[in-house]
Amino acid sequence: MDISDHRKRIDEIDSELIRLLDERMDIVKEIAEYKQAHGLEVFDSAREQEKLEAVGAQSSEETAEGNKALFRLIMDLSKEHQRKMIEK
Repeated sequence: MDISDHRKRIDEIDSELIRLLDERMDIVKEIAEYKQAHGLEVFDSAREQEKLEAVGAQSSEETAEGNKALFRLIMDLSKEHQRKMIEK
């Protein structure tokens, strides 16, 4: 397998990641609507900590810190998306 084959596979994975992130944001929207209807805060520190611990546990030792950093960013983007929806 040469570098172009590896890059093609990375491009395929990236496309799937984008599809999954879009699907995740659709669910984030539904959660924002629920939180707004029930007067709940966007930020849930216990849930975030629980999620980061799960990400670390599901990751290899080599990738755990990077994966947790990625999920912190995803969660920050999700919270911002929710805040924008609620503030409308």
